[in-house]
Amino acid sequence: MVNILRRFSQPLMVFFTVLIIVAFAGWGPSWYNKSGRSAPAAVINGKSVTQEVFHQEARMLAIHARLGGAYSQLIDPVAAIEAQREFQRNLRQGRFIRAEQKVTSEGVENSILFENEAAALGITASQQEIQDQLAQKFAGPDGKFDAHQFDAVVKGLLNPEGFSESQIATFISSDVRATKIADILAATIPPTPAEIKSEFIRERLITEASYVAFKAEDFRATQKVTEDEIKKRYEERKELLKSPEKRKVRFAAFVLPPEPEAKPEDAKKTDEQKEAAEKKKTEALQKLADAAYDFSMALQKGTAKFDEGAKEAGATIGETAEFFTEDSAPKELEGSPAAADAAFALTKEKPYSTHIVLAKGTYVLALKEVQQPEVQPLDKLRKQLEDELIGIKADAAMTEKANDIRTKIAEARKNAKSFAEAADTLKVKAVPFPAYSQTQRIPPGTPFAELVMSAAAKLAPGEISQVIPGEGAALIVHVDQRPAVDEKDIKEATEQIAQRITGRRQMTAFYAWLADRREAAGLLPSKER
Repeated sequence: MVNILRRFSQPLMVFFTVLIIVAFAGWGPSWYNKSGRSAPAAVINGKSVTQEVFHQEARMLAIHARLGGAYSQLIDPVAAIEAQREFQRNLRQGRFIRAEQKVTSEGVENSILFENEAAALGITASQQEIQDQLAQKFAGPDGKFDAHQFDAVVKGLLNPEGFSESQIATFISSDVRATKIADILAATIPPTPAEIKSEFIRERLITEASYVAFKAEDFRATQKVTEDEIKKRYEERKELLKSPEKRKVRFAAFVLPPEPEAKPEDAKKTDEQKEAAEKKKTEALQKLADAAYDFSMALQKGTAKFDEGAKEAGATIGETAEFFTEDSAPKELEGSPAAADAAFALTKEKPYSTHIVLAKGTYVLALKEVQQPEVQPLDKLRKQLEDELIGIKADAAMTEKANDIRTKIAEARKNAKSFAEAADTLKVKAVPFPAYSQTQRIPPGTPFAELVMSAAAKLAPGEISQVIPGEGAALIVHVDQRPAVDEKDIKEATEQIAQRITGRRQMTAFYAWLADRREAAGLLPSKER
């Protein structure tokens, strides 16, 4: 761990110099005029932010979001949650998406504004604070620094975007500074004993519930569909049942040459040699990512042509051999859903994509050809339409049955029968749901978990829900009981509960402060744009 952290022992001034150069270099009218853009991406405190600076900041903010941490949660919370989910999903599948996809324009404005405000307040991050945050962020199950987790993030996220492991300190510092401001804003309102007790009870209040489930699949066999019904549905939906749009694209690929096959002597390399080789590879990836980014920006500005610019930038030009749909990315683009999404975002007016970071390299796309959707004949859609109609009828039959049973269970409960007993008299089964609370989680894979917990949250003990529709199912939920909470452990839990309450207050105070700063800077909320 010490060796890893030593790599981040750069002077604080270097950090701020790098950050300011990347995000704010020449931020003002004179530099903006040199960019060749006719309109700024934003105007903050009376100063123009160019499209290029805005795009650079979006790239940094998206990496923040995918790393997780206080900065992304406070600056662009909705995008941070979605980006982190997407990154974890991609990490499991061994693929990565371009950074710009998961941030909002308001979040980028917030990020630029925050850097100005933090500088004005004199909020900084010391080397020790950065190191402590780094050790905490990449702690393993034993609480110690996990080098494997660190390497996975560096190789999976930072390197493809052209950043090295030492530059992670840039992102960690922003987390530290954002947390400091949130701490200051919420420092004057510590949690009261009554709040802590209320939170303790809320977190530990156990819900015991049960439910009766009806499945649409059980009703399908008895449903019949006529030819006239199929024809009618075809006429109603044929415009919606067209073949999918397909596309071909050209691409500029910024990738490293294939690595040579491993040799026996490679296993004898020292850690220093391996580290030097990794550093060289990272530097090469950074140059490629930077070249791809510069090329994509030149295309957006209209100062470069695709073929000539790609060759000058050192890219390999190619194109997809076959038309592809939005749901079936071509092999030439690593079968990446992100690449397909980018391809289908292109238009005749905007035929070039931004840079797209994938597992094997960085790509810039150019729209080549669009194959428009076509109406498909009835014979090709007959089976699909029949299945749809049977499904609709089965859902209706299921819902009718569920409503009937629900009414009868409610009547039976008037005679002091339990929910389970009432269900049994109607020849349906009441299924016990695992007891749960905020601190007592249900087992993974528990059937109908979201439906039951959502319905139970609105019920008092002994109450029965209305019929709850789900995908292919309908449920009747009953809250059996919520036992009183034993408060004997409240003292031991007080500190952690107080921290959670303070954390929520910090976020609330930070959002209020940021909204005030946005208004002062002349920035409108997204809903007012």
